[in-house]
Amino acid sequence: LGERLATELGVASYLYGEAASTPERRDVAFIRDREYEGLPEFITTDEGKPDFGLAEFHPGWGVSLIGARNFIISYSVNLMCTKEQAKSIANSVVSSFKGLQAAGWYLEEANVSQILMTITDYRVTSLVSLYENVCHSALDRGLCVVGSQIVGLIPLQAILDVAEYYVKKDNLFVVEEDQRIRLAVNRLGLNSMELFVPKERIVEFMIKDELSDGPLLSSSLKNIIRNVGARCWIPGGSTVGMISAALGSALGSMTGWLNHGRAKRDVGTDFNESQLRLYVTKMHEVMLAMMALVDKDAMVASTLRFAESTSDIEAENPDSEVSFHGDGFESSSNISHYSEVIDLSAKRLIEGQLKLAELVNTTWELMKEVVPYMEQDTLTELLIGVYSLQLGIKSAHLIVSKNISKVTDSQYSDSLMKDMTSCLETAMKESQSVFALISSRVTNKDLCRSMGELAVSQE
Repeated sequence: LGERLATELGVASYLYGEAASTPERRDVAFIRDREYEGLPEFITTDEGKPDFGLAEFHPGWGVSLIGARNFIISYSVNLMCTKEQAKSIANSVVSSFKGLQAAGWYLEEANVSQILMTITDYRVTSLVSLYENVCHSALDRGLCVVGSQIVGLIPLQAILDVAEYYVKKDNLFVVEEDQRIRLAVNRLGLNSMELFVPKERIVEFMIKDELSDGPLLSSSLKNIIRNVGARCWIPGGSTVGMISAALGSALGSMTGWLNHGRAKRDVGTDFNESQLRLYVTKMHEVMLAMMALVDKDAMVASTLRFAESTSDIEAENPDSEVSFHGDGFESSSNISHYSEVIDLSAKRLIEGQLKLAELVNTTWELMKEVVPYMEQDTLTELLIGVYSLQLGIKSAHLIVSKNISKVTDSQYSDSLMKDMTSCLETAMKESQSVFALISSRVTNKDLCRSMGELAVSQE
């Protein structure tokens, strides 16, 4: 872009931030501090030579700054104090954080003072570190902090980092993303000046459309079932298997929640609640990861089915142009035949199924650690979760077996099939261990008999 501005428009251009040509040029102050009046002389020096374009100042254009940088956050902490006290605290905060820009001022319409700070990299300087620093500085001066304010938009991770800090600090058990956002908003007092609406203030939520989760995950359960039962290939068995596995991990997470905080009446041993918290958190993460695979799998399966149905036409008309839009295929401009589409989409379909299988196999050890401490009324739910996970990985193995011959690289296909078979063997072995643990805990005779019959049928 800088090169085009220079060659096409004759504008001298400088690169800053992550694109800077020298360390000195990373900060925009390198140019901005010269001000307009100082640029004609500066641009002719060795220090001020532009990255692109002639070292000549154009009065009508000035110069252009082009860079890549992290998201800048404008953040204010509110205090009940004078402007002078706010300035004093701002100076104290600046001395504690390298590169931070901060100023203290009095906001007359709100009758509060503010410490206004510019965060150039929230991964290095977090909101919560600034907020806590201002709180301590205010407390040392006998002053009161009354919330804080984000000016403009903010990345989701910056808010989640705040929640993570307080979760660890106060030993809280908060897993869901929306609950963590609420925790962060509450602890920072982001509603003190105006209502903080996540959908209007968090960048990712602002750019998210109603189908951002994909057409399947955005559909109702009724529509998913109807679509599976319709006269079409997609969604099919591959999707059903993935959804089954996701539901299995969801049941695992649910049983953890149901046991959390309950008296272990039937266990007869001490149990560390932090272990159960870790179990819920991990199962929740697996559930989300599986959900993310569902629509990707359906898209790739659709592309594969389309390419297979069209390859016959290509065989009859070898000069016909390949035209399709599939998940991630837009950049594959070198694809000239549908046979290549079949090969590529088959690989991606199989890789997705293998990823699902690997996720399934992360759940068994988690379950084995907590089954001995679960309440009786939750064991059946967990058992159904185990069977759902088994169905997910079995269907994955079937899908891989069906499509592996479509991968032209025999060495790669052999490796994929070997990994998938290994995953299935591990899953069946480990799930039986979980099954045995659950069986040893169940006291309901009718349930024990049913489990015995199911065990025999599986053999």
